[in-house]
Amino acid sequence: MTPTALLRAALVSFWLGLFAAGCDRNAYVLIVSAEEPGPSIGKVIAPIMRDAIDRQVTIVSQSSLSDTLNRLEAGTAHFAIVENGAPERAGVTTVTTLYTSVLHVLYRSERTPPDLATLLKSGPIYAGAPDGTARHFLEMIAEHLEITQPLDLTDTPWEPEIEVFFVLGGLLSRESQKQLQGRRLYDLDGGADGELSRALSMVYPHVLRSELPQGLYPRLQQGPTRTVGLHSMLLASSHVDADVVYRVAQALTESRSQLAAVTPLAAHVADESTPVLSYPLHEGARRYMSRNEPGFLERYAEVIALTLTLLLTTATSVVAIRNWSKRRRKNRLDEYLARAMEIRTRAHAGTDDLKTMRDELLAVESEVIDLLVNEKIDADEELTTLFTLCESVLRELGEGGRDNGPDRSRVPGPARFGPVPRT
Repeated sequence: MTPTALLRAALVSFWLGLFAAGCDRNAYVLIVSAEEPGPSIGKVIAPIMRDAIDRQVTIVSQSSLSDTLNRLEAGTAHFAIVENGAPERAGVTTVTTLYTSVLHVLYRSERTPPDLATLLKSGPIYAGAPDGTARHFLEMIAEHLEITQPLDLTDTPWEPEIEVFFVLGGLLSRESQKQLQGRRLYDLDGGADGELSRALSMVYPHVLRSELPQGLYPRLQQGPTRTVGLHSMLLASSHVDADVVYRVAQALTESRSQLAAVTPLAAHVADESTPVLSYPLHEGARRYMSRNEPGFLERYAEVIALTLTLLLTTATSVVAIRNWSKRRRKNRLDEYLARAMEIRTRAHAGTDDLKTMRDELLAVESEVIDLLVNEKIDADEELTTLFTLCESVLRELGEGGRDNGPDRSRVPGPARFGPVPRT
């Protein structure tokens, strides 16, 4: 078969594969970086996601960061693995952190660059695929170092003339370490730039300070290497349902050990402080992160308990005051009732002047009426009994001594003084 025929067959297979994936309308599309550890991570998390959402997950390798973000924004892709700090884009949200991408800057071991700016100007640089995250990260650092001249970038990773490797990702594989023999890791804090890793993390909040300990790469380093990194995030289109994102975030969090088997840096990402996210949390991810937060009753239990205690205390006090007031009024009515009974006893004994006793009884009624008006006591059965007694005694006094006062035998007590006020 000729090379042309082989190329045509490969193109046909490629487009048929895309068509088949596109026909599965129930499948979710996960975009991963074409460079490692993207494909390896994708193979791990795709089945985890599939089991969580009970839908097929199709992996698509993509080298262009802009194309990835465009697809998420348009909703033609559902999820993607992208380093934090990517350009802002509407319709793109964060699901969870996956692992830390660490920057490895390697140069020829026979050179001794005084600072990073000099190193980046020394010759061809490989910084991953065009429009990849590493390229964007390199442009950010070059701007910070005020490098105005265009950098000499190459797209071919293993060309002999490459002076600097600018690698952003997981830990270097053993195969990569062999291919990088004769290179040395650059310590961002070891040159004339001072604490460059600290400076970058202060200027760019999404940048993390990191250190590659001595012995991690025996062939590539002579001691601890200070560098920087980024969180690799699982992003989601805002079109994805919140319940789906919730289940994906939960499944990936519970499967951290499976991610760590591919890139050990995934095991430590949960222990790091979360930087400022380039994209807001998806609603489903926000719900998952707040799942253990106390509810309204739990958050304000002490305040609610205190409020209820105060209300109960206040209600008890009001009831107690009301009962005390009622007892006080009752005691006063009892006193008036006793005075009326004492006058009646004297009247039956015939020891006192009838007019004097009549005046005393009228004084009792007058004081009771003042009590009704001023203290608004209830016109209850006890009050009615008091007025009835007063009227009865007045009739008795009138029958025994009409000449000493007007005849009241036909006039009931309450009628003489008008209607009894009511509260």
